[in-house]
Amino acid sequence: MRTSDAKLIPTTGTLKFWRPQDIVQLSFVIPIIRGEDYDQRTEWPGGNFPSWSEIKAELSASKSAYVSIKPMDGGGGHFLNFLVGRYMIQTVCKRNQSGQGTLRVNLTKSGIKFANNSMRRTMLVQGVRIEHRGIALTTFDAFFRDFTDRDSVYSSGRFATELVSLEAKQAPEVGKGKHRADEEDEPLTPLLETEENLLHTLETYVEAEYFLEEQEARAIAGFAFVEVTPEKRVASVRKYFRLRLLESDCKRLRALAPGMLALEGAVGERLLQFRVDDLAPNGGIHQIVVSTGEQLASGAIPDTGTLVLFANPTQKNVRLQVIENLRQRLSPNRWLVPLAAQSYVHSNRPTISVPIPPAKNPPNPSQLLAINAGAGTDDYMLVLGPPGTGKTTVILRWVEFFASQGKRILISSQNNKAVDNVLERLAENRKLTCVRLGSEGTVSSSVHDLLIDNCASSLQRRLVDALERNVSLLAHFEKMCIAMEVSGNAMGHGVDGFADGLDRLQEFAFEKLGDLKGFLTHAVVGENVFSTSVLRTYHDRLTAIPLRLEQLTNELKSNSLGVEDQKTALLSKLVKDRKTEVESFGAVHQTQCEALDDRKQQLSEKSGLLKPLYSIAAWGVSRRKRALIAKHESELAAAEKRYTDKVDAVTREAVALLAQIEAEHGSVQGKLNSEYQQLLGSVETLRKVKLTQLAVVRESFVRVVHEATAWHKTISNQRQEGLYSILLNFVDVVGATCIGINTNKFFKEALFDVVIVDESGQIQLHNLSVPLSRAPKAILVGDHKQLPPVVKDELVDEVASRAEADSGDIDTKLLKKSWFELLWDSAPEDRKAMLNTQFRCPAVISDYISAAFYENKYFAGAGMAEKKPLFSFFSSPMVFIDTSKLPMHVRQESSRRGDDRDELIGNVIETRLVLDVLGRALSSSPDLGERREIGVIVPYKLHVQEIQRAISARQRAGELLGLPSPINELVASVDSYQGQERDLIVFTFTRSNPNGGVGFLADWRRLNVAMTRAKRQLVMIGDFSTLAKPSKVGRRDAEFKDAMAQLRSFVQKHGQLIDASAWLPDLAKSK
Repeated sequence: MRTSDAKLIPTTGTLKFWRPQDIVQLSFVIPIIRGEDYDQRTEWPGGNFPSWSEIKAELSASKSAYVSIKPMDGGGGHFLNFLVGRYMIQTVCKRNQSGQGTLRVNLTKSGIKFANNSMRRTMLVQGVRIEHRGIALTTFDAFFRDFTDRDSVYSSGRFATELVSLEAKQAPEVGKGKHRADEEDEPLTPLLETEENLLHTLETYVEAEYFLEEQEARAIAGFAFVEVTPEKRVASVRKYFRLRLLESDCKRLRALAPGMLALEGAVGERLLQFRVDDLAPNGGIHQIVVSTGEQLASGAIPDTGTLVLFANPTQKNVRLQVIENLRQRLSPNRWLVPLAAQSYVHSNRPTISVPIPPAKNPPNPSQLLAINAGAGTDDYMLVLGPPGTGKTTVILRWVEFFASQGKRILISSQNNKAVDNVLERLAENRKLTCVRLGSEGTVSSSVHDLLIDNCASSLQRRLVDALERNVSLLAHFEKMCIAMEVSGNAMGHGVDGFADGLDRLQEFAFEKLGDLKGFLTHAVVGENVFSTSVLRTYHDRLTAIPLRLEQLTNELKSNSLGVEDQKTALLSKLVKDRKTEVESFGAVHQTQCEALDDRKQQLSEKSGLLKPLYSIAAWGVSRRKRALIAKHESELAAAEKRYTDKVDAVTREAVALLAQIEAEHGSVQGKLNSEYQQLLGSVETLRKVKLTQLAVVRESFVRVVHEATAWHKTISNQRQEGLYSILLNFVDVVGATCIGINTNKFFKEALFDVVIVDESGQIQLHNLSVPLSRAPKAILVGDHKQLPPVVKDELVDEVASRAEADSGDIDTKLLKKSWFELLWDSAPEDRKAMLNTQFRCPAVISDYISAAFYENKYFAGAGMAEKKPLFSFFSSPMVFIDTSKLPMHVRQESSRRGDDRDELIGNVIETRLVLDVLGRALSSSPDLGERREIGVIVPYKLHVQEIQRAISARQRAGELLGLPSPINELVASVDSYQGQERDLIVFTFTRSNPNGGVGFLADWRRLNVAMTRAKRQLVMIGDFSTLAKPSKVGRRDAEFKDAMAQLRSFVQKHGQLIDASAWLPDLAKSK
């Protein structure tokens, strides 16, 4: 994906553009009364408060500020906070304690404090920008004497009233809730002696470096130019010029590749400073492109003149200012100085788990450990990133995590290429807003779209386009609002239709007017006018009530029928039971009567002497029968009575139950009817409120249309540097070199939440301190097993001489080694993490590197062991062509006598071998050149040039035409190839001599870089008889010689060792 497709600027309503009409002009000095009985300076880093005279002078000279306003609890006044330069000023605006007298602004007890990053960001986003005539710190008596007695703006309190009225202009978040002081770290203790010695040491490094740069610049002859042509570059505020030089001077200048030049005056003074932007511009023969940020008068640059090297004091001044800020505790980084001075007390690192989204290639265990450790640390983290272990992927995860928390990240490194490599990956994430500081001549073309000038230009175009689009959309929205008001007024109780209309309005507004979504949300106070949730609830309840009433009626009928059915069933049962009981009584009575009749008959039929007695007995039976009949009739009457009572009870119970059901139904029906009427009233009230709010929104949008039209005209003609403040306040990621972040005036004072420094294994502390001073938290990513810092012997000598003259405690170890390397040996284990799995090189290469450099803790990832040789004429992905069996006069390096030493200029045989390997590679795989997958790494600068000339000569002869161009990128130094990779890497050692001298190869970490650039095939060319010749113990090259002996043994066993005479048989015959 091209970086131009990446999101440069957020397009949501969170952007705050400082249009001219947004800046409030105040025509008066703002007087602030401070107490005389106590010191109101507080919470200043280190406790080293500025003097009152210093504070008064700075505030009096100020012409702009940010102000936020909050009402006091219970009324009676307002809290006013001012952000002015480095100061956060907290005041209260009110009358005297009785509420009478002149309205005035008083400094609170903790009124003046250092404005930290959190305070600045809050004020920039939520405050109101004002321009004024100065801020006067005054006493109570002086306020009346110098202000109220002289000007009605003060005696009337109008100055304070105007300040308080700005509350309406600030973001909605401000002014809500109770006032509280912003959080700030506790003041630090004074510097220790060791800490002061450290800062003095760093200052000595910086001053010594600049001194040598000046000496070197003055020692080099000037460069004559014979023609000047202005360059038109609309996207930049700088002035660009194309200068044509004399041929010889142009060649010298390109070889030196300086970053700055100056126009020499008649007596040798530097008249004008230029930044060198392009040493070889397109279409320019013997031309260069330079630029200046100064406003030039006509004829300021003559048609002809002399350019001289210029030691730019800006870098020196930036470093010294940073060191002074660290001394004065003005940096948000509180741990840097004590950590470097070995007085820092570590706390346990918090443990967190960074959310990792699903991915095709998720982080491996060592990457995940580093991601969580870096995200969790409160101060610093060291991450050792050996070659090919995916450190850029880890950095991307950190940035995404920090950005999701609203934090601003600085990506920095010593060189532009390292910064560009990271930013190019970050720009692929459209959710991240990235800006690159630098110039097109110094940064990779892949990130040109991220340069601040281009970002501002892109923002300007997008604002203009958005305004044109939104003006027409706003007009259409206004028509929709009018139609909605008309239909709403005639709505009656059509709640659902009204809510549907509001939904359509919201859908249009939020989808079509994206950048104005924030305005829509806060267009009116209270509930959002477009919210239909309450209306929908009312509608649902109004619809449900009639249904419930109908349901109740049906339930009443059903329950009544149920009661009647139960009554009928009970009465039927009673009738049945009565019949059964009567029949049962009748049967028993009949049986008894029949038995008595039979007995009487038997007694009546008796004769004889006892017949009278039998007659009497028969009469008794008759009497018993009459008594039985009477009893039976009595029992029947009682049963009938019970039956009648039960029937009456069932009837009464049914009547009562029906009455209860009807009463309950009536009660619920009454409540529902009452609720229905109340809902109708609420709907009517809400409808009127919504229509009123809608009218307010429509009227607001009418004003916005007019304002947007005027802003369109303004923004179309705005100089793009006027848009830099937008970029400054709302970018997620800023990329800059260690020194570059402090040389851009728009970002010079910007603070960050996190700084991530890549390639920090190459950076000394005095350079690293610049980016580290900009944030309270830092992650250092590097590898001290690869390229070390570049330190000239002359600089070490200069520092040593200054230390001797100074009689101070100045140690050169911070100059000779990167701070990353020094920290890695002393930091606690929970501040260190190592990425241990590589996915670039064939395993045979990383296995040697692991044993030689990383104590066998560097592993080949999945698939690396399966990588085969790239060409059929090799048997291994790791090849060494050894020239040691060739005659010395054939294989020996070439040198020449320099100023005070021999200067190595090349190695003819190794150059020839390089070209032969390239020729065979192109014959076997022509696409390697087309895909730019060939790299030639040479440790010595003049040998680089020798090989480049040899390739050019071959190409003029029609050979090696498939090599990628330009040749100076194909054949380059180890340092130039840092961070790059190629399918084929050819590395030549250059050194071959009978003494076994290896020069600066003795720092064998460059071998780590060179070997690990290869993705598929590594070919090394050298003389093992020189490289591995035993050295005396303790000598500088002893470690290198041992490593070379190990490499020879390793290649013999695991790779392919080729005799150069076998590779090119004619070499053995050379004399």
